Amino acid sequence: LRWPDKPLRQLASRLRPAAAGVPQLVVALPNIMCYKTRMPLLLGQFEYEADGIMDASHFRWFTFRSARRLIEENGFRVLRTFGIGHFPLSVLRRVLPISVQQAIDRLAVAVRPTVFATEMIFVASRGDK
Repeated sequence: LRWPDKPLRQLASRLRPAAAGVPQLVVALPNIMCYKTRMPLLLGQFEYEADGIMDASHFRWFTFRSARRLIEENGFRVLRTFGIGHFPLSVLRRVLPISVQQAIDRLAVAVRPTVFATEMIFVASRGDK
């Protein structure tokens, strides 16, 4: 979406007030600050790709902070935020058991979501504004 604030405001105005703490909205956004994007940007590389966060259809990029601000400024209260992603294990993924890989990925995303989360998830309800 070029202007995600407009549909968020419209949605917030049409929703009935939620019971305390009941989620009404789940927003998933790619994390521009993930290491997979951050490293090329630091090296001066800004190239569009066929898919992923640098897909040519993406007009806006977000960090955890800017995405939260977008959601909250347009009528919602963020109840929970978390990331989905992985730690760069490279060749080790071929030899480590999947359960170990997943544990490492969960730990990395939990400890440093701004670095290892490729996807940011926001669970929100209509705000009191």
